[in-house]
Amino acid sequence: MYLKTARRGAFYGVLPILTKKGKVFDGWYTSRKGGTKITAYRTVNLTGDVKLYAYWKKKS
Repeated sequence: MYLKTARRGAFYGVLPILTKKGKVFDGWYTSRKGGTKITAYRTVNLTGDVKLYAYWKKKS
């Protein structure tokens, strides 16, 4: 588990880049399906705890 604290109005900052055999990491998102992609320079605009989900693509 990875825990990061970010303040409302600030950037999320650097997030970990994960590895998984046979997959390519596609980033962090706000929902299991769909949602908003979160990057280091996206501004935090929520007031409570946020769970981010790792998205994966099949390795070509």
